Amino acid sequence: CFVDLLRTCGKFTREEADEYVSMGSLNGLFVLGRSIGLMGHYLDQKRLKQGLYRHPWDDICYLTK
Repeated sequence: CFVDLLRTCGKFTREEADEYVSMGSLNGLFVLGRSIGLMGHYLDQKRLKQGLYRHPWDDICYLTK
């Protein structure tokens, strides 16, 4: 959808649109969305006066000593 938008909006040439895609602009949008979500969770936990949630290590560690 993002690539189609770049190619058909009329503001970029086909080469410019391909360059934006090849340099990782889709990854940048993904990181931006994840960062906003993380900040939202953090602020929500502060608002509710809860500590930051930590999942138990023994449930996520595959290798133990």
